[in-house]
Amino acid sequence: MGSHVTPGFQQWDQPKYVDSLVECPPNSVVDCLKIKCYTLPKIGECSDVIMADWALHVRRHYIFDEKLRSVVRRRSVAVEEYLRASVIPDKRETMSGDFGEMLIADLLEYIENYRVPRYKHCDRLDKNQSERGTDVIGYRVSDPRSNDAKDELIVIEVKALTSSGNIKTVVNKAKKDSKKDRVDLGRMEKSRLGMTLDYLERRSCDYGDSVTAVIMQRFLKAAEFPCVIRYGIGAIAATDKSSVLIEKKHQYDEFDTLDKVLVLGGVDVAELLTRIYESCTK
Repeated sequence: MGSHVTPGFQQWDQPKYVDSLVECPPNSVVDCLKIKCYTLPKIGECSDVIMADWALHVRRHYIFDEKLRSVVRRRSVAVEEYLRASVIPDKRETMSGDFGEMLIADLLEYIENYRVPRYKHCDRLDKNQSERGTDVIGYRVSDPRSNDAKDELIVIEVKALTSSGNIKTVVNKAKKDSKKDRVDLGRMEKSRLGMTLDYLERRSCDYGDSVTAVIMQRFLKAAEFPCVIRYGIGAIAATDKSSVLIEKKHQYDEFDTLDKVLVLGGVDVAELLTRIYESCTK
C-alpha cells in the first residue's frame, strides 16, 4: 500500500517489518478470514535497517516529525534528551500495551485495508499514562463527504503479554474486555467508543487533519446515519506457536460474538520491545 499522509504534518509509510510477518496456515480454529494468526520475526531475522525503521515508526506515534523538530529547535535541546525525558515511555507495562496496540493497528491498516487514526499515543501529558478508551479503531468509508450505510467502523480490544506465551490468558482477557466497547447507538456520547471517537476528532483537528475529523464526526452520529460497526480483539504473546495454541485452547464457536480475531505471536517479542524502545530516542 502507499503512503498515508496527515495533511501538512506526518507521512505514514508501511513499516518494513510488516513484510517479515508470517501468516499461520488454517487449522480447526484459525480460518485466515475472521481469525488470523501471525508470527513476528525473530531478532536475528531483523536487519539493522528493519529495526531502525520500526523504531522510527513507533516513535512517530508519540510525537510527529514536525512537532519534534519544532520543540527541540524552540527549546535548544538535543532530540535524544527530549525524547528520553518527556516523550517515550519507560515503564514496561506502558510500553507493552502501546506496542501491542501499534502492532494491531498495523495489521488493520496494512493487511486488512482499514484506515487507522494514529493520534492516540501522541503528545501525552504523562509519557507513561495511556489514553483511556477504545484501544484501536479502523474504518472504511466510500466518501468522507457522505454517510453511506455501508461505511464500516471496526473496534478492537488489544491485550499484550510480552513476557509470556500463554495465549489462553491474553485472548480471554481481550474477549472479556471487548464487551466494554459494545455501544448503544442512542447513547454513543456516553460510551467508551464515543469518548474515543470524540478524542480522535478533536486531536485530528488540532493537527489540521480535516478528513479524519469529518469521518470521526460521521461515526459519532451513527444513530442518525447508520453504518456497520464490527467488534474484534487483538492478542500478542511471546510464542512462535500461536496458531497451534489457539487451536488447543479454544473452540471456533468461542469467538462467535467477535467479527475479527487477530493474534500475533513472537518468541522474541520481549527483546524486540526492549530494542525498539531503546532506539526510539535516537
